[in-house]
Amino acid sequence: MTQLRTLLLICGICLASIGVPHPSGFHQQAAADEPTNSLLYVPVVTSAYCGAFYDTFEDPAVGWFSGTVGGVRAEVMAGEYRLTFAESGLVWFVAGPMCGQRAYRAAVDARWAGTPGNFIGLLFEFEENPARAYLFAVNTDDRLWLVFEVRDNALNVLIPPTGNNAVLPGEAFNRLAVERVSDDITLSVNGVAVGQLTGAGPAALPVLAGVAAASYTTQQTAEARFDNFLFEPIRE
Repeated sequence: MTQLRTLLLICGICLASIGVPHPSGFHQQAAADEPTNSLLYVPVVTSAYCGAFYDTFEDPAVGWFSGTVGGVRAEVMAGEYRLTFAESGLVWFVAGPMCGQRAYRAAVDARWAGTPGNFIGLLFEFEENPARAYLFAVNTDDRLWLVFEVRDNALNVLIPPTGNNAVLPGEAFNRLAVERVSDDITLSVNGVAVGQLTGAGPAALPVLAGVAAASYTTQQTAEARFDNFLFEPIRE
């Protein structure tokens, strides 16, 4: 688990029913059961991209994980980072190959190719040991956004699913962004501020950011795609 902070985290947390309620109050099945004990860390040898890190995924050699692990295949292709699922009800997290930051701005364009999956989003505030992070995600079927807290093998809803027209449906790109200033983290979808995490406390150590996606339990295949990934330090 060395390689400075260029550790890649891939979490095969087999979730099977994170209930994603519909804005109207109607509960829809979204993912799967309780998390299983299947956390996997894959160290990657890569350059340390310190300072501002902006990746358009034109160069496969930048350092994102590429290959097949468990039920997902990851690759950089045609200017996108692709996660292709071959199993249902899985949640995967991939941390990017940049240096950690304490005060930062992170953003990514996220979309589904073909039939949309459960949720797709931006991993941020990631600390590797013990595994801890936040996940800012959208469900494009119901045009919802939500925030999870990731701790070891648990994925807990921190901000419940909230409907917002800023979330574009179907296969459209949604730009998800977070910005930490002091103890507050602002969450935006397509340039619209939709929520905030307050009292988060300053990061004790520099933290990383990355991407994440999940398939439905009833979905045998799903393909998530990402572009224009940004992770840059900001002055508090």
